[in-house]
Amino acid sequence: MRKYAAAALALPVLATLYVPILLRRSVALRLVVGLGVAGLLVLGALAVLSPRAIAAKAPTVSAPLDAASFAQAVDSAHRLHDPIRLGFSSPMNTASATAALTVVPATPVTTSWDKAGKTLTVSPQGMWQPGTLYTVKVAASALDAAGQPLGQAARALFNTRAATTARIALSAPGGGTAAGAVSPATGFTVIFDAAVVTPSADALLSISPAVSGTLADVSTTSSGTSVTFQPVKPLVAGTQYTVALQPGIVDTDGSNVVMPEPLRITTAIPPKVVRFRPLNGSTAVVAGQLLSVRFTQPMDPTATGAAFQAKIGTKVLTGKTSWAEKNTVLVFTPSSPLAKGSVVTMTVSTAAVSAGGVALSAARSVSFKTAAAVAPASKSTSKPKSAPKTGGGGGGGGGGTAGSGAWHAVEVYYLGLMNCTRGGGWVLSSGKCSSPGGSGVKPLILNAGISNKVSRPYAKLLATKNICTHFYGGNPGDRLHAAGYPGDYRENIGCRPGSNPYASVLGTHLFFQDEKPCGNYCHWANIMDPRVDEVGIGIWVIGDRVRLVVDFWKS
Repeated sequence: MRKYAAAALALPVLATLYVPILLRRSVALRLVVGLGVAGLLVLGALAVLSPRAIAAKAPTVSAPLDAASFAQAVDSAHRLHDPIRLGFSSPMNTASATAALTVVPATPVTTSWDKAGKTLTVSPQGMWQPGTLYTVKVAASALDAAGQPLGQAARALFNTRAATTARIALSAPGGGTAAGAVSPATGFTVIFDAAVVTPSADALLSISPAVSGTLADVSTTSSGTSVTFQPVKPLVAGTQYTVALQPGIVDTDGSNVVMPEPLRITTAIPPKVVRFRPLNGSTAVVAGQLLSVRFTQPMDPTATGAAFQAKIGTKVLTGKTSWAEKNTVLVFTPSSPLAKGSVVTMTVSTAAVSAGGVALSAARSVSFKTAAAVAPASKSTSKPKSAPKTGGGGGGGGGGTAGSGAWHAVEVYYLGLMNCTRGGGWVLSSGKCSSPGGSGVKPLILNAGISNKVSRPYAKLLATKNICTHFYGGNPGDRLHAAGYPGDYRENIGCRPGSNPYASVLGTHLFFQDEKPCGNYCHWANIMDPRVDEVGIGIWVIGDRVRLVVDFWKS
């Protein structure tokens, strides 16, 4: 710029020297030179008229944030009632700095300064909101004690700690079944991930349908609070419940707990005892009899085995426990034959649980009496007597002839009784079928193979050994599968005294027929099952013992 200024000042001198010379040249040359000189004069004039430039001055940062404030700027779990502090490297004009303060999100705060005027403390009026990023800033226009502006804003960024959350869980261990149902005895545990102000039982949960309960367990640790709500009475079996946290529960900072998703459950139907074998009140039970209990659903073998007990008087019988029919039947084999003329009591306590962990609905107990003496087995067989006249229809012979069994006619007679019941009729005590038809269930077909290979041999074994059980040497499925009949199975057996097999099987069928209200777990239900269409029937008589075995099979 100085060179341009000097050149501008020299222009008048140069013009005095060169203009007379130019006037002596040609017109064209004089014109060109004249224009150039004019341009120089204009530049010189502009240089003289422009103001003198002032060097830019870098802003002075008189009070940057100190290290402590920087550390607070990266706070990621700030507590809800704790203040935030901004530290300055030199004393500030506190009024100016406070006026330049902003908090985002906007929050009512109170401020205070230390005596030196170098540390600003910002406290929430109440508390910061959980799970929120805050920016606390003092604008660059704030003045220090000497009146100098900051030059750059002072700020602190911080995240408050997360909101307190909760989850609702079942309190009963193993309360769920394979189908998702839960034990009616369950309670509900609410687990908070931070300490909370424990509400009352009524203010903890909202349960539909309504359930009354108490707080059975409350514990607070460094990881949070756990509260268990235990219903006063077991939940209703087979019922859907919705369990939600009541609104308004707060943590120890006073912040509302985030509402969790409601828990939706369906309570299981507890298992029941269908029947004991021998039946309650039975007399003259043979000493070698196996004991069994049938349940309405698969059971936990270990827990239920321990819940079963057989006693004679006060003496607990020892023996082996096994399971059959997909863990729905407990079979107890005594270590030694039952004492003659004794009263045996069988009990299953509520410690028995289903495969899904649901306790037995109620304890059950039955008693029976063993025979005073066992009649010796006869090597000769009784001749079958003639069948009583009935109005019931007989069955077909769809598997071929039923073989040369001595009681084949009785087997065919019994098929007619079953098909009377299966068709919707009712067998009378005379053996006649009343009002047949109407059930829509097809009649059973007699399968010669099952009769010859499975049912009749097993009836003979039961009569010979003077026992009455489904589970001697295995279960019905084992016998059918070994004979070449795979798949699902059902079996009914009858064990009655007497020398007339017709009267015996009629009495057995009348007993089965009276089980009609039993549901799905009884002899009557096996007879009426539409899924099976073929049946093997075996009858064997020794002395005054008649054994009936009926094996149902789907072809």
